[in-house]
Amino acid sequence: MALEGSCINNISTAAYTQQIHPYQHHALKKLMAKVPDGQQTLQDRSLLVQALNVYQQPRLLVFGCGLDSEFWAHTANAQGTTVFLEDNPLWCGMSANITSHNVKYKTAANSKWRGILNQGPERASALSLSGSRYAREFDILGVPEGLFEQWWDIILIDAPAGAHSSDPGRLAPIYQTSLILERQGKQRPCARVDVFVHDFERWTEREGSMLLLTPHTRLMNYGGLAQPEKRGWWPFTRDRSGTGGNPGATFLAWFHRP
Repeated sequence: MALEGSCINNISTAAYTQQIHPYQHHALKKLMAKVPDGQQTLQDRSLLVQALNVYQQPRLLVFGCGLDSEFWAHTANAQGTTVFLEDNPLWCGMSANITSHNVKYKTAANSKWRGILNQGPERASALSLSGSRYAREFDILGVPEGLFEQWWDIILIDAPAGAHSSDPGRLAPIYQTSLILERQGKQRPCARVDVFVHDFERWTEREGSMLLLTPHTRLMNYGGLAQPEKRGWWPFTRDRSGTGGNPGATFLAWFHRP
């Protein structure tokens, strides 16, 4: 289902975008200081924190666990509900204080999807939601029954691994998120939903998101995203802060509906 044009209001969109603008408030910077070292930059995290602040008791679905999982569940989203899906048992069991489920991805290696996503117009039919011949590969095993049918205000896609050609990449959670968006769009066409895709500079994450998420949402922060280099599989060498020496880098793509 295409994004309903009647839902979009330029005035409300501008106001909402300003609400989500990163680095707005000193209080936000202090809140971010509580996050342990991880893979996301300060700018990445601030986008998601601002989005959470817009909702009342937000429902947050996170693909991936990490050092900042407790922060998302108990600080940034203390008034809401947060559920994590993680394929690495060690990361999944790092904290007993969060709601996490150990899942398994059936997705083929990144190298396969790079070839498919590079097919031009043919890729749309190959990965389309209706009748995709790859749909079974996008199943995620171990997800509690009915979890994807619940309403989610915000979805963060930050797993599984995708840095190398042998990794599965994130097409499976992107695909499942597109199904969630399609389902929720039929229920409440103009309801607000935010989706964040981390490591958007990667080919699979970027091309898969643009193909599967933009029929239901709008990419809101393209101009502020770190751009991939043309050479090499991994376009950035990030330092401990995750910025690759660029403190203004944003690797988190923000998709919004309406």
